[in-house]
Amino acid sequence: MMRKTLTTPTLQHLFDLLNGQVCFVGGAVRDVLMNRPVHDLDLTTPLTPDQVMDCLKNTDIRIYPTGIEHGTLTLAFTDKTTVEITSFRSDKQTDGRHAKVMFGTDIKQDALRRDFTINALYMDGQGKILDFVGGLKDLKKKRLRFIGNPEKRIEEDALRILRYFRFFAQINPKKTDLSALKACRKKRDLLDVLSKERIRDEMLKLLSVSDPQKALHFMVRTGVLKKIVGEYDLMALKGLLKKEKQAGFQSDSWFRLWVLCKKQLPVWPMTRNQKKQASLWKKGSQMAFKTTQDFYTALYKLGKEAFLNMILLKKERINFTSFRFYSGLIMPTIPFNAKDVAKIFNVKGKDLGEKLKLCEDFWLKMNRPAKKEVVFKKILG
Repeated sequence: MMRKTLTTPTLQHLFDLLNGQVCFVGGAVRDVLMNRPVHDLDLTTPLTPDQVMDCLKNTDIRIYPTGIEHGTLTLAFTDKTTVEITSFRSDKQTDGRHAKVMFGTDIKQDALRRDFTINALYMDGQGKILDFVGGLKDLKKKRLRFIGNPEKRIEEDALRILRYFRFFAQINPKKTDLSALKACRKKRDLLDVLSKERIRDEMLKLLSVSDPQKALHFMVRTGVLKKIVGEYDLMALKGLLKKEKQAGFQSDSWFRLWVLCKKQLPVWPMTRNQKKQASLWKKGSQMAFKTTQDFYTALYKLGKEAFLNMILLKKERINFTSFRFYSGLIMPTIPFNAKDVAKIFNVKGKDLGEKLKLCEDFWLKMNRPAKKEVVFKKILG
């Protein structure tokens, strides 16, 4: 059987520059062994960051010291490949959020400081797997285990509680590790030390898997879900996930989170677009979705993305064919703009905004006529 490998010509050149003292590690190795898409490439080396930079000087590889205090450099290549490379290390001091590390040359010691056995697999440039903690066997058996004592590992970094449930959702273990669940429940108050950004990122990754229900179930049992999001409604999310499967369409993580949290979002950092989408979902949840006119009105006022989310949320029955129909609806094109309204009604400022909204509502109720004169004549009586 041919060995699986992550090596490309670009990365082989890097391996040569570092005299082969480098391995792939973590998620990329795990994902390639699971036949899943590989996104982030992480490398590890017995060399210190200074030694890595010295080996790569006078090359066209750009080096960014993104986490140099933890031994991590980001390397950017001319073909747009980007990787992170981190020196072997061991934890000198931990506080549940940050760790002070010391660099070393012992790959086994590096493996023992990682969180889960399936994340402590190493792969050399030829595709050979190096496994010091039984991760390969666990991966084959779909088993998720902490390396060492679960409570101790969580005390080192509380984010490992959320990472446990995220990987649980991804690999869907055949058997549940009771010691891990007990540790997550016992240590859940340590989540208070984490930033909202770290909690948000892990939760959104968990919700991005096709079916996160089993992981969420155990988050409820351990009290972790309530700890991080407050009030929730698992049945509402279950209904959404069922409709997604029937429609052959997967909502994004933010919308799933909004449904899970009773149609509101936790107070986490969001982009302007994410805030806008949440506002549209709230608006859409109060709109009618029964007639063709309702559909076009919602499509116009919500936009395609929020409209399709609302179809999944509000339509009691959905299947692939009906969802395909809704997906194919074309956004209505309004035949007038603010300048037209200002000229016809001689208004400006706040009055212009109100009159424009009135004209839009008339246009939608009149079944979206193509000519602006039809709308204006109707309003003018």
